[in-house]
Order: sequence, then C-alpha cells, then structure tokens
Amino acid sequence: MAIDIEKIKSAEEDATARIAEAKKRIAGELAEAKDSAEAKVREAESRAKQSVAEAGERGKKEALDKAEESKAAQAEKIENLRKSAESKADKAIDKIVEAF
Repeated sequence: MAIDIEKIKSAEEDATARIAEAKKRIAGELAEAKDSAEAKVREAESRAKQSVAEAGERGKKEALDKAEESKAAQAEKIENLRKSAESKADKAIDKIVEAF
C-alpha cells in the first residue's frame, strides 16, 4: 500500500481552503450580527429618549393643566368673594337707608 503524497497534499489544500471559507463566512455572519445588535441598541436608545421626552412633555402639560385649574379655582373664589362683598355692601346700604 503506497501512500500517495499528491492526494494527501491535495486533501490538505482542500481542507485549508474550506477552513478559510468557513472563517470568512463566520466572520461575515459575526459582522452582520454585530451590526444588527448595534442597530437594535441604537433603536432602543432612541425609543427610550423619545419616551423620556414624551414623559417630560406630558409632565409639563399636566403641570400647566393643574396650574390652569388652580388659577381658574382662584378666579372663581375671588369672584364669589366679590359678589359676597357687594351683597353685604348692598345690605349695609339698605340698612343705612332704612335707618334714615
């Protein structure tokens, strides 16, 4: 049984070529996976920033709405006090007129 050196060399070269191709394919897949992961991270960061911004805007709007409500309530209280004061003044005037 003779060992065919040419067949061994050919098989070795073929194996080396297949290993190189596999390394290239794996490197490509890893690069794609890395790019995909980085894109997902950027997208998640963007969504998180948007959510924070929206929450901030909602918070501002809620604060402004509460301030408006408070302002309206104060205006209503002032109007009620003014009406009460006018009514008391009118009654006082009526009593003064009756007294004369």
